[in-house]
Amino acid sequence: MPWVGIKTKNRRYQKTEIAILEVLMRSKELPSARVLVRQAKISRSTLYRHHKTIPGIIPDYEREILIKYTEVIQKLTRRKNIQVRTICLRTLIFIMMNRRTFKILLKYDSGVVIEKMILKLRHKLKSACYLPNNPERMLRIYAKEVAGVIEEWGKNGFKEGELEMVLGKVMYLTESMRQRLGPLNR
Repeated sequence: MPWVGIKTKNRRYQKTEIAILEVLMRSKELPSARVLVRQAKISRSTLYRHHKTIPGIIPDYEREILIKYTEVIQKLTRRKNIQVRTICLRTLIFIMMNRRTFKILLKYDSGVVIEKMILKLRHKLKSACYLPNNPERMLRIYAKEVAGVIEEWGKNGFKEGELEMVLGKVMYLTESMRQRLGPLNR
């Protein structure tokens, strides 16, 4: 699996980072240094040369999942007349398919990665919800609200049976944002 976020000419460094990230992607919890070293087949000193602490790996982990998400969303948003509901559903499916990763990320960054994912949709949300020219503050508030809904879903284990309910809550937040900002556009 190619890891796009690892950009360096040093092949040994790249190989080590890929090994660490692959162990993380298979893990249900953030592994201990001992487990990480054993499964990645690297030495403890190599691990700590790359990352000062085990939770210090989280930003790399987050960057990789955002790159994967960006690829999925770019393919989706190229289509004409794509609805916000479809994009939100695809986002939730992406989270559900990567539930192990998101459980770890939500534990250590409390929704920041989800906020970043939602903000990647700013152009589509801006046009679909008829937002004013500079909606950044409103979009940050919206992203925090959506991240809260998804975090709550994550506490229940990202169950597939709850997907429609979570989508309904996200669409309610989207519609309420549109209604709150609608008068600003007139």
